[in-house]
Amino acid sequence: MLMPIVSMNKMSMNESVAASCCWRYVLGVHEQYPEILHGGKIGTTYEVKLTLAEEYAGLKSGWLALPYDVGVGAARLDISYNPGRDDWFWLEGEKEIYLKDHPNKFNIVKSPCPHNDGSCSYYQEVPVYQQDMHIGATSAHVTDNWAEPHKAVQYSS
Repeated sequence: MLMPIVSMNKMSMNESVAASCCWRYVLGVHEQYPEILHGGKIGTTYEVKLTLAEEYAGLKSGWLALPYDVGVGAARLDISYNPGRDDWFWLEGEKEIYLKDHPNKFNIVKSPCPHNDGSCSYYQEVPVYQQDMHIGATSAHVTDNWAEPHKAVQYSS
């Protein structure tokens, strides 16, 4: 009868089950509670993302090239750049209307604006929440970026 070949490799400490988990559930005689294995806490994190504000849903991309914000009505106009005149324009019928020739034709609501944060009229800041995150870990586990908030993984033996 043939015997199976078994090969055993030693695991380093960071490859053990205990080192790859964030928390475990402790079943005591009178209580049950989660225990955090690598310091920090289990909680909720969030990041803020920029999304187009609802009233600017029809914003044409050309307006983002300009250093100011325009009103909702003007933002829906499709504008183009004319390098010969070094100016932006939109069409009314077949006539080109240039911004430098008609500065009052559209409504500037904020100037200057780099269009990269929540102060921009075009955008709103929307927090995106993530629950059950391991925050403030003090030792290596689960991921290469263990010091950064990451999804909490339960110890299971």
